[in-house]
Amino acid sequence: MKKRIFLLLCAMCVSVFCLTSCGKNKVAENNAYTVDELKEIQISIDTWNLNIKASSDEKAHISFDGNISDGDVKPTVLLQDGILVIVQKHDEEMQDQIALGKKGQATLYLPIHCTIPIVVNNGIGDIETDGISATELQVLNNAGYMTISNLSAENLKISSASGDIAVKNSDINSVSIVTTSGYVQLSNTTFSGSEIVTKSGEINMSGISSDTNINLQTDSGDINLTYQAAPANLSFSVSSGSDDVTARFNGAAYDKETTSCKEGKIGEGQNKLEIKSDNGTVVVK
Repeated sequence: MKKRIFLLLCAMCVSVFCLTSCGKNKVAENNAYTVDELKEIQISIDTWNLNIKASSDEKAHISFDGNISDGDVKPTVLLQDGILVIVQKHDEEMQDQIALGKKGQATLYLPIHCTIPIVVNNGIGDIETDGISATELQVLNNAGYMTISNLSAENLKISSASGDIAVKNSDINSVSIVTTSGYVQLSNTTFSGSEIVTKSGEINMSGISSDTNINLQTDSGDINLTYQAAPANLSFSVSSGSDDVTARFNGAAYDKETTSCKEGKIGEGQNKLEIKSDNGTVVVK
């Protein structure tokens, strides 16, 4: 019996090794472009992780590091008419093998003054950006985690099916995030307006300027908002279907004040705060 168990374990190990190693081809590639060549960047990543960060020189660099299966095509980079297109695709039949193995890595380095639109269509890999600028960063995400740090942009637009989203220490004029499932966090980020909608997931905003417009909605999930300083010029409507609203508004004139809804105005009410959770706790400090 022991011998049979041992042989079975050996067979399982061999099977896993074959799934994760057999038929794999190493990809290690680097490409460089001058900033003057670029008008827009379009990225389509199926399964690999994506990292976009500041370049150490005046050029844009794209590198690939990972393995592809026999059924996959090699990641490609194409520059045409000022549009840099980066593509990594996989064979859908190899999905189980990808889950067992280590994901590849695509890395894009951009000079800080390279301010152009960036569009990302992401599959199941994680996304990290740090220290970059863009006129607009637009992400269509299927099932990956996103961490955006030190971003300077006019617009940030994210549409996500699942995966947590974190935006940190950034300066963005307009923020729009829509997610079906995932935790959304904004911290120490400056913006003039934001709209965040989640079907299932929490929203947590901290270190937020009081001189801004905010619209937050969740079907199911808690909402927490912490201002840097108490608002002095705000029109607000905060509600929760679970009758659990905690909001501190100094000097507010209330039109409605219950455990499920707080509406009113501070000062002239030029800035707007709208929060609605169908089923979740809402806290505003």
